[in-house]
Amino acid sequence: SGCDVEETGDPFSPMGSGTMDFSAYEKVTLGWIPQQPHVTSAKRYTLASPAFKTTLPQALVVDTEHGSWWIEYRSQLRGLVIRFVDYQPFGRTSFATSSVLILNPTKVGRPWVRRGESYRFPGSFRMTLERAGLAQATVRFR
Repeated sequence: SGCDVEETGDPFSPMGSGTMDFSAYEKVTLGWIPQQPHVTSAKRYTLASPAFKTTLPQALVVDTEHGSWWIEYRSQLRGLVIRFVDYQPFGRTSFATSSVLILNPTKVGRPWVRRGESYRFPGSFRMTLERAGLAQATVRFR
């Protein structure tokens, strides 16, 4: 996809080098939040931060033939963080597949998508962050 990635040292998760909350993918894997919705059509979605208890989706998942793209809203950043989970990691393991943080999704030198910016998932949707509030965001898929 031409994106920079970092397999370790995620600055947004305590499972990496970060001090923020666990990612939505990690919370689903641990059973702390329910399975999250999968994007199957072009439309707008409301997304809440995974840091708070809510009935709103706390992540959106875009499935492709190679793996899943996990999108979550980080209210501290007022932006979207994107991670990739490979369906076929190297080697067989009994552990959950690690997610890989997309370090520069909009090619402007930061690991998140700001309001008004877009990201295209290879072979799939284009996503734009339309609104970024204190606790939730509006994300549009085309």
